[in-house]
Amino acid sequence: MKSIDYGIDAPNLFRGFVTGSLISLSLLAISRSLIESNLITSIIEIPLAVMAIYLGFMGCLMYCYSKFVKPIDAQKLLDVRNWTGREQVLDIGCGRGLSLINAAQRLTTGKAVGIDIWSVTDQSDNSQVHTLENIALAKVTDKCEAQTADMRNLLFTNNHFDVITTGWAIHNLEKPEDRKQAVREIVRTLKAGGMVLASDIVNKTEYTELFEEFGLTNITLHQNPIRETFLKAVSFGSFGPFGITAIKP
Repeated sequence: MKSIDYGIDAPNLFRGFVTGSLISLSLLAISRSLIESNLITSIIEIPLAVMAIYLGFMGCLMYCYSKFVKPIDAQKLLDVRNWTGREQVLDIGCGRGLSLINAAQRLTTGKAVGIDIWSVTDQSDNSQVHTLENIALAKVTDKCEAQTADMRNLLFTNNHFDVITTGWAIHNLEKPEDRKQAVREIVRTLKAGGMVLASDIVNKTEYTELFEEFGLTNITLHQNPIRETFLKAVSFGSFGPFGITAIKP
């Protein structure tokens, strides 16, 4: 029986780590088997061994985080809200439906809408077809849908949603002004009293500042400082997952 598959984040980077590790291992094996050991080969082999271990570790880390840790974090962030089941929910950058489906499973009469531009660079095999397939497998088709849309220009009326979620999506907008526009659209389409549940891997301070600038309150960070410090260290500052919630007054 087919099971839900939410894919792997940044698949090209994941493949790069795995390929780089295998190449380093291959070169190390060739060096040790064909070349007589001496000072020069030792100088070459040590960096190759370090590179093989590091790249292999990062590939495994990316896979495990996408498959096992990220789903747990998504559930925990959604648990921050006291759900009634009647909410109108928007998931921005829904990908293959992780937060979208988890939110829909908490609804009774409410509805969850996911939007994405379906970039396969940001998530493996990312497509509306795969997301709808996951929705069907999760048996939430009656209260869940996926649309193609740009987070910088949401085609929804003002004050439309009770809850807006977004997971590891806004950082994919490279320009600060584009990320600001995405947050502006979140605030515009959120109802008074509505909640934002956002998670990402970078730009934690920027989120806080933008939420404050657009008048959101009860801004709360949800993070594991030890884990974040470790992940930032091994990724040279490029990967530090966190959650942030806020309320529109």
